[in-house]
Amino acid sequence: MATKDLRFFDTAHGVSLPDGEARRGISVVAAVSRWLGHENRRADGSWTQRYEYGIPVTDLLPSAATAHTGAVVRFQADRELVDGTQLTIDLVRA
Repeated sequence: MATKDLRFFDTAHGVSLPDGEARRGISVVAAVSRWLGHENRRADGSWTQRYEYGIPVTDLLPSAATAHTGAVVRFQADRELVDGTQLTIDLVRA
């Protein structure tokens, strides 16, 4: 996750998400985060993985299927790598 998301790197306009925003991946967030937890939820099963500074520190771990689908990402930015700017949804989307 600390490397470029090569699926979208060389596309002129990127791939759009359902809300119209360009899909960028989360490699930069992972690289500047002390830790990042990524959970994918699907109807037929879910899985999680934890990263530290973009490097996986756990295997891909299966978990029970849930009524909700989608991805959940939680992270803690490293204050020495991020300038202390208050993170907001709009800033993260930029």
